[in-house]
Amino acid sequence: MATDDAGYDYDAAFKRYHSSEEMAEFLLALYDSDACVGAVDRNSFEFSLQAPRFDYAGKRVNLR
Repeated sequence: MATDDAGYDYDAAFKRYHSSEEMAEFLLALYDSDACVGAVDRNSFEFSLQAPRFDYAGKRVNLR
């Protein structure tokens, strides 16, 4: 449990959330894909696989 409280009522605290089974499916989809980011849209609750959010630093040419 995220709150470390076995009696925590997610239905009372949140109007909508993904089950642990759904989250596991999302993680497996990410693991099986070539994507490196899995994101859940906060408005639609849809899961999507995405490209990196930040460019690869590689050589740090802009450091002083």
